[in-house]
Amino acid sequence: MICIVNPIGNFPLNDDWQYARPAMFLVNKGYYFSPDSYSPIIVMQVLWGSLFCLPFGFSFTALRISVLVLGLIGILTFYFLVYSISRNKHISFIGSLLLVTNPIYFSLSNTFMTDVPFLTFAIISIYLFFKSLETSNPAFLIAATITVVLTTLIRQFGMVIPIAYFITAIFKQKPKLYQWIIYLLPLIITFTAYKITLVWLKHIGSEFHPYYGDGDLMNKPGQYFFHMYDRIGIILYYTGVFLLPFTIYQCGAFFKNSSTKKILVSAGLIIISLPSLIHVWNRVPIENIINPGAIGPTTLREYHFWCLPRIDNIRHFSSIFSLLGFIGAILLLLQLGSVISAFYMKYKLKDTKIDALRNIFIIGCIIIYALLMFFPEFLFDRYLLIYTPLFFLLIFKEPVIAKMKLPLFLISSIFIVLFAAFSSIGTHDYLAWNRSRWDAWNYAVNTLKINPNHMDGGYECAGWVLGQGYDPLHNKPKYDNEYLLTFGPEEGYDLVKQFPFQNYFPYETKTIWILHRK
Repeated sequence: MICIVNPIGNFPLNDDWQYARPAMFLVNKGYYFSPDSYSPIIVMQVLWGSLFCLPFGFSFTALRISVLVLGLIGILTFYFLVYSISRNKHISFIGSLLLVTNPIYFSLSNTFMTDVPFLTFAIISIYLFFKSLETSNPAFLIAATITVVLTTLIRQFGMVIPIAYFITAIFKQKPKLYQWIIYLLPLIITFTAYKITLVWLKHIGSEFHPYYGDGDLMNKPGQYFFHMYDRIGIILYYTGVFLLPFTIYQCGAFFKNSSTKKILVSAGLIIISLPSLIHVWNRVPIENIINPGAIGPTTLREYHFWCLPRIDNIRHFSSIFSLLGFIGAILLLLQLGSVISAFYMKYKLKDTKIDALRNIFIIGCIIIYALLMFFPEFLFDRYLLIYTPLFFLLIFKEPVIAKMKLPLFLISSIFIVLFAAFSSIGTHDYLAWNRSRWDAWNYAVNTLKINPNHMDGGYECAGWVLGQGYDPLHNKPKYDNEYLLTFGPEEGYDLVKQFPFQNYFPYETKTIWILHRK
């Protein structure tokens, strides 16, 4: 899949120019400096990426390779995490395969975005916390705490994991006062490390500047509950789509082996969730990484030119995504009903075996992370990536199938192949047009000697070169657009030069245009 994509190229993608800037300062000038505004704290990712720049100097290719390495580590760790619970190589392989073919996971592995590094360290810390709960070995708790600190210093949401661990530890036994402190230590240490890092960043002149305009939902409880109603459906759609090959795999055995009580609980979950699923039917995909028929945000200003010739394909893609997401969500809710019913019976019997504790831990992570997802005014599909491994860990044991029936095997295999093809081909096309865009930009600036302040090359050019990020769909750029880089002709502009690139889906040669205002 990586060979299909060809991740080589010294140019930014999406928001990763913001995270690359401190890495560039660290590699080229020997100190950490982060002038841009962004939401994740990123410090540990910058240090990791900088290590890969040491042999040949700073480049986006080196930073991309650093994330690809972390992506592979995340896949392998998830395999061993599932295997440590299931002792089933087939289930472990399917779980890791679902992660690697996930278009959000794979495409972001070919960027310097924070989502894959965050998820990889989160999976490692979850694995170590599981081992700590299972063995009560302090070495695992220490290792888990260190790892969750690293996770949080990439994205603050890593704080969810030690909170879930604390809740789980309380269920494990009735703790005495000193045990409460021990169980709280991972959270205390993680929070302290985060606060110390914020103080350090402020001290060196790189004060953390999150995005503004998220809205104060603490003072708007009605808006918060509307977001909750809205985003529960979106979470179910996306998780349902990405786990569809596995929930199909399990659905036959669900009806065959489940008791009436489990079926009733599942039906109740479906009834409760159905209004939310229907409400967001026409709003998925919510876009950012997975867009109608394509992967990656199309961040050139003339976005409409890219969309108009493909309007029918866009409608078909959105309809197919909604349908598959809805089916996947229903199948996922069936499995969740089975898990909840089994968990309730174990809790009623005061069964605190490790399986029950793991479920508490996972459910805690899912709920606490979801509560945070209800706050922002905006929601990107990449924020939902963590739910694929979390829900897989929750449902794969309910039930474990020894032998897959041939029809289900074929259906699951077809979906996995389609996911792999969409991920690799779509990511290739995303990098291809961006590579061509930067060839055009460099030609315009270096050969034609065009002033960058007089040229609109899209979001990444504005951010990386000019330090002026903007929303290409809603906001006007902060500079004169005498020259444009576009996907095609624009009224009022003459063609200067075209830069071709090979698109795989559909398989055709497309171009980036340099235009000059008449």
